[in-house]
Amino acid sequence: MALKVLPLDHRSLHYRIFLTICLFYQVGCKITVLLFIYFLATNYYWILVEGLYLHSLIFMAFYSDTKYLWGFTLIGWGVPALFVAAWAVVRATLADARCWELSAGNIKWIYQVPILTAIGVSGFNCGIMPLPNSSIIANDARIRSFACITRRLHC
Repeated sequence: MALKVLPLDHRSLHYRIFLTICLFYQVGCKITVLLFIYFLATNYYWILVEGLYLHSLIFMAFYSDTKYLWGFTLIGWGVPALFVAAWAVVRATLADARCWELSAGNIKWIYQVPILTAIGVSGFNCGIMPLPNSSIIANDARIRSFACITRRLHC
């Protein structure tokens, strides 16, 4: 029994392969750039969340931790998703050329301003954090000196 070979139009086959590769390359490249910017933004927002969490532990010690956990999670994952999605929509409508790895003018500020804001707030939080730390160290030294006086310990 012989196998029957179907006639094949080579130009049609090559054209379809070419279109498939181009489509997957462009879409895959855009998704890769989108995910890169999203995870870059989440890194900075999770640094911000860590600072806010430390701030809440020090200054709001009597409040529940679980109440703030969902808000912190929303800030860390949700806020970057909002402005990266907005950037993707603007980029797709105004400057949808090839892959999105190249800058398209001022569209990049849609995701850069929120990232810079998170860096600024985190830096401000780092500037405030040494204040409680110094008061804790000072209180610790006072407690030790009081314990040495009352117990007549050799400190």
